[in-house]
Amino acid sequence: MDETYYDTREDRVVLVSDSETPRVDEITLSQELYHAYQFRYGNDVEIRAPLPATDDNIAAVLSLVEGDANLVDDRYERRCEAEWDCLRPRAGGADAAAGNASRENIHMGLYLLEYFPYAEGQSYVESVRGRDGWDGVTAEYADPPVSTEQVIHGNGVGGPVPLDLPDRSTADWERIRRSEGGGSTTVGERGLATMFAYTLYDDRNETLVDPASFVRRSEGNVSLDYDLQYSNGWGNDLLYAYENDGDTGYVWRVRWDERADARTFTEGYERLLRYHGATRAGGHWVVDGGPFAGAYYVERRGDTVTLVNAPSATGVTELYPRAAESIRDGEA
Repeated sequence: MDETYYDTREDRVVLVSDSETPRVDEITLSQELYHAYQFRYGNDVEIRAPLPATDDNIAAVLSLVEGDANLVDDRYERRCEAEWDCLRPRAGGADAAAGNASRENIHMGLYLLEYFPYAEGQSYVESVRGRDGWDGVTAEYADPPVSTEQVIHGNGVGGPVPLDLPDRSTADWERIRRSEGGGSTTVGERGLATMFAYTLYDDRNETLVDPASFVRRSEGNVSLDYDLQYSNGWGNDLLYAYENDGDTGYVWRVRWDERADARTFTEGYERLLRYHGATRAGGHWVVDGGPFAGAYYVERRGDTVTLVNAPSATGVTELYPRAAESIRDGEA
């Protein structure tokens, strides 16, 4: 199998092949050459990672980069079909990969996270181009989308709303710092949608998401749509991971645009807990075994939902002391 990619550090297109006579996929090559144009020659501003960097805002910037390249790729392919004699890409293409990725070789949850810029980026860039032309697309590099919510719903959506999450943990729990020095990350609407969409791809016969709402099929093409009921209305989120003598846990706060959005998400998250085998134990949830084993606490206050996970109920109350009364009294 031949693979092609643009090396940003070396400023070169690299072809990886196990064949003595590799054949370059011309349409893929057009995209990688366009990446060179994006990063080195085509824009007045340098593409930089947002600061402070989170999983969500990096995915948003990548959606602009990959969406712009995919749009060029699509236009190139149309020229190949109508006017040019091109070395055609492999049958199926990236869209088919979205629907047919091997579940045996990859973790579908991680795959869906990484695939987001390719799934949603092109429609975002097309909306910008339709409104402001190619000059508008170029201008996006100086002021890129700051959240995957903006990519999913269009850049008319405002930025993340204010949110804080003070450290109230007790005992010996310590926040885990990321390699770049920050203590928190933002999962974003992309991550929330993936959390629910993953139930389409595991080994269960049930799911929390209507397959037709996430995997879109039209005229032989397959695409993924991350605009899902339970994640729609995201305003901002902060997640802190903790460690205590080898045990791990987290406190995750999500703020929503409306109280109704917070309520819908809470209903979906509790369905997800039950899906993974959780049972209600007083004011918290318990998953007895498997990869999601542990204690969970869910608190909704107005437009904000706080989620806590630890190996035990004691760990939950140490991480988030406000949960202690609810767990003790058996009230959610």
